[in-house]
Amino acid sequence: TLLLDEVADLSPATQAKLLRVLQDGEFQRVGGTGTLRVDVRILSATNRDLEGAVAAGRFREDLYFRLNVIRIELPPLRERPEDLLALADHFLAHFAAEVGRAIRGFSPAARQRILLHPWPGNVRELRNAVERAVLLAEGGEVGPSDLFPGLRGGGELLGGWRPVLPPGGISFEEAERGILLAALERTGFVQKDAAALLRISRRRLNYMVRRLGIRHPSWRRNRGPGPGGEGAPTSYPLGDPGNPVRGLSPREETE
Repeated sequence: TLLLDEVADLSPATQAKLLRVLQDGEFQRVGGTGTLRVDVRILSATNRDLEGAVAAGRFREDLYFRLNVIRIELPPLRERPEDLLALADHFLAHFAAEVGRAIRGFSPAARQRILLHPWPGNVRELRNAVERAVLLAEGGEVGPSDLFPGLRGGGELLGGWRPVLPPGGISFEEAERGILLAALERTGFVQKDAAALLRISRRRLNYMVRRLGIRHPSWRRNRGPGPGGEGAPTSYPLGDPGNPVRGLSPREETE
């Protein structure tokens, strides 16, 4: 089995040679004159958009189809919060044992910071951050400033938390909608819990949901018997007299 990492970075000449190996099972050594046969299983990996590279003429279409037999897409680490702490604990145990340090684990504040950080460098960034933290930690516990040297003593990022912006930019409404949806998805679309997670009032969240046109099947107009019981989320049309957001003043909307 041969793993080709960052296969999108192969030069056109190397792409042609690899295609020959995949199609015919043959290759020639550098400087050699004889043709050798090989029986090998190929695994390839990339963080690039191969389909886009094919459309742009940077990657051979025939090679793309040869490689794209069984495709496994691994979401970025920021979309897998359930994996973050498990990976962080694994790396901490590994590096603590490697350098012979008796570190119990992460402080609660550090664990929260791990979950909030967007990790644009994915697992490599997390691994390096934990390795650095193991070396910098002064006590038996890793704190936020050990993981992120740019943190103030109070544990806040310099300049505040920043979401990861797409290369082409994003409208403020799209960013607002994305943050709201992330909170709703994490809390199972229970508006009360999502409001608590975002540290805003339920009234304010209800207004934002309505303004951004967010809907979910579990939301019902009236509370009553059924899944979720009396505490199930309530949803009102904008013109409904029972809508608690109807007629809010600008001051009330910001509460």
